[in-house]
Amino acid sequence: MKGLAGIPIVLCYFLLQYWAIRSADVQAKSWRPLIYSLSAAASGSTWLYFGSTGYAANHGLEFIGLYLGIVLTYTLGFPLLLRIVALVKSEGITSISNFIGARYGKSFSVAAIVTVITTIGLIPYISLQVTAIHYLYDVLGGTYDPHPHGQRMDEHLLVLSMIIALGYVTISYGARSNQITDRNDGLLRVLAIDSTIKLVVFVLIGVIAVVLLEGPSVETLNQMIGFQPDGAVHPKNISVGNLLALFAIGAASVLLLPSQFHLTVVENRGKEELELARWLVPLLLLVGGLFVLPLAQIGPSLVDDHAPADFYFLSVPIAAGQYWLGLIAFLGGLSAAATMVVFPSILLSIMISNDLVLPVLLRRAAATTPKETRDFTRTIANLRRGVVAAILVTAFAYQFTIQVHVDFASPALVFAVAMMQLLPPFLGGLLWRRGTARGARWGMFGGFSVWAYTMVLPTLVGMSSPLLTDGPFGLSALRPHALFGLEASNYVNGLVWSLAANLTLFILGSLSRSATPLERIQASVFIAENRLSTNTIGNLQPGVTVDQLKTTISKYIGIEQTDLCVQSLSQAREYHPRRR
Repeated sequence: MKGLAGIPIVLCYFLLQYWAIRSADVQAKSWRPLIYSLSAAASGSTWLYFGSTGYAANHGLEFIGLYLGIVLTYTLGFPLLLRIVALVKSEGITSISNFIGARYGKSFSVAAIVTVITTIGLIPYISLQVTAIHYLYDVLGGTYDPHPHGQRMDEHLLVLSMIIALGYVTISYGARSNQITDRNDGLLRVLAIDSTIKLVVFVLIGVIAVVLLEGPSVETLNQMIGFQPDGAVHPKNISVGNLLALFAIGAASVLLLPSQFHLTVVENRGKEELELARWLVPLLLLVGGLFVLPLAQIGPSLVDDHAPADFYFLSVPIAAGQYWLGLIAFLGGLSAAATMVVFPSILLSIMISNDLVLPVLLRRAAATTPKETRDFTRTIANLRRGVVAAILVTAFAYQFTIQVHVDFASPALVFAVAMMQLLPPFLGGLLWRRGTARGARWGMFGGFSVWAYTMVLPTLVGMSSPLLTDGPFGLSALRPHALFGLEASNYVNGLVWSLAANLTLFILGSLSRSATPLERIQASVFIAENRLSTNTIGNLQPGVTVDQLKTTISKYIGIEQTDLCVQSLSQAREYHPRRR
């Protein structure tokens, strides 16, 4: 069984992660900007493997729109990144839901809606990565056509063991992140190593495929790019609408995806780290992206027509008789999939526990438990472990609903459009003082509903359903995949109308009533032109002693961790608390 050759690679991969976690405490500070930048490229480098090649095989150069959007945010959007990082540090923000909720008067309901949307969008994406692990073993074993439903895989036990190992690693990592900042230098180091593996392997496969195997001809690449011999662009190969939609999704993903928000913003320790990431992240993705089109062209000439294009990075070396190169490609694919299983699951568990479950538990405890006996240190750790386990079990079960021939780009874009529903309250909160929690709730609910109608419903009812062909009640203008007559790709149609509904309801909801005092205070904090001074904000806070703070915080993170936080704060600000 050729799939058994992947076992040593899997073991080496987990040993490498274990070493990265254990050695994080002794890493030199001079390396941190590089580690930060490499980890920030985690999501984009995974898209190189599972998404870009498959999309390029069908749509040519359009795939580059996503990367151009990422480059735009890191370059032209650099001042905005600096501003958001400063806000996160000053407000003690730890997640995207925390950020949006804090802007709108520290609204629990807004943060909860953000968490629900994120959960619905991320769990299927995590499931997609679990499916990728299945396919990696299939292709490594010589089965280029993924296994159909109902047939037992020879590598089934291997895959199941791999998923269990990933679950154990994820729960172990998640249990470490119950500190007040929810930062984890070890996990950041793991992501940096993963990004390095993914990028080096993908470039290596691309170079060997182009130079030593069967490089694509200039004429073929021109056809995929969309150029005619006279220099004109072929309209069937490049859709401006698709390109712009991918551009918008790429630009927004740097801040809206929980993993990218955490890596880019929460984990940032200084301006020098962001300045390095400003050019290094785009450069890394550009170098990797150079080989997407060549792989998409070489693949069909070497492997079976039914082979998934997203796995050309693995199937091409194997089909060319270079099994050693296939094992290296397997390592790159494993790293790409595992990264997007472990890290999003940890962050999602933190968001669910902090924004959905813990508020309910705290309210119940306040009504039933005396203050002196309340200690949530173990509760939080166990809660996060349980949520991580639930996420992974749900993702594992969901993968069996995915079609046999998976085009990884299509479902990934569906989930990405769901995450785009956070864009109006996110940007609106930074640009418009009158934005309120009501407007954010209305907008996200309306946009998410339109997303479900235009992008999820068609996958449930089937393309031959009268609902899709004729529209509800025979109203063709309400066909989900061509709403109001917009003939475009499914993700362009869903993106345009969901954001239109979201933005409209956000504005109407915000104008329907005046902002509360706390919403006005937070608006002044988040909007640079109208910030309240530090003294003014301080005067609005009640007087609380250090001992009172320590007593309260220790209930959630433990006495030892609380003492370390207070000592660190005292040293950083050269301030020695006076006990009262």
